[in-house]
This record gives sequence, structure tokens and C-alpha cells, in this order.
Amino acid sequence: MSVFMLIERVRNKIKYQYRKRIFKEKTRCKHNDFSIVGDITLINRNVKIGRNVAIYPDVMFFGDGLIDIGDNSEIGNGTIIYSSKDGGVTIGNDTLIAGQCYIIDTDHGIGADELIRCQHNSVAPITIGNDCWIAAGCKDKVITLKLEGDEGRNKNIANATQNALQLLRKLFQNEENEQ
Repeated sequence: MSVFMLIERVRNKIKYQYRKRIFKEKTRCKHNDFSIVGDITLINRNVKIGRNVAIYPDVMFFGDGLIDIGDNSEIGNGTIIYSSKDGGVTIGNDTLIAGQCYIIDTDHGIGADELIRCQHNSVAPITIGNDCWIAAGCKDKVITLKLEGDEGRNKNIANATQNALQLLRKLFQNEENEQ
């Protein structure tokens, strides 16, 4: 192994430990059982992570509300998670969120009788249950449904778009009405 490769390995190890230490101190995490693979943006310090969580490069946590990530979960490259103090984002255990997903608990008003910049935001908590998979590129601002993978029924979302999420909302509402 060349000296340059050895230096690169040492430099990467130091960066990994540094990122993890800064994240741990900013979020007041009490354990070391998580991985931060690359640079992330931590604007919201109100993040609680479980054990064996992996956070991949370019993930952004922002807002001022709680972001609670369960054990054995992964947050993919470039995913953005926003939590407002009136909403909140909860991600269950054993849940995989692929890259380039947006999980945002707030949306702008869109009424026709008032300027958009003057309208109030709508806010709703987001709960993604245990054993769920959110596929790459899923983008929705206010996910008002509770995604569950429990009870032997894995609720996967693959290649979801705004229209697909609306259909899923109707499906889950029908399932809840039948129970």
C-alpha cells in the first residue's frame, strides 16, 4: 500500500469519527450505535435516533420539531426531512428510506382568494411505521397517513408520485373503514 493510500485511509477515518462526534454532541445522542456515511446537514438539532441507524451522504435534517428515527433504519442519499414544532416526523424501526426522498410535515396554503405568501401553512405529523420502505425519489410535503408494516402486511411505497400517494391515502382510508 502506498503512503498516499495510507494517508487517505487515516484521513477518512478521522472525518468519519469527527462527523459522528459532532452529530452526537449537537443532538445529545446517548449512544454510539449509528453510522454517518458522508457529509450531512444538521440544521434541526431535535433529532432522536435509535440504534444501528445509517445516515447516508447529503441527508438534511431541518425545522424545529422532533425527528424520531427508530432502530435498524436507514436514511438514503440526499433525503430531506423537515419537522415543524407543530408537526413532527416519526420513522419506525427497520424502515428503509431510499435516496432523494422529501419528508416534510408542512405545506403552503393554496387558496385562490389570497396571495400564496400571505396564506397559513398546513401542518400534520408524519408517522412512518415499522418495517416500511420508501423508494427513491418519493416526494410529498404533508403525508397525513400512517404507514405501517406491522401485522404481517408490509406497506411498501415504490416509485411513488403525488398521484400515487393520493391513491395510497384512499386505499389506507378504505382499509381503516373496513376494520
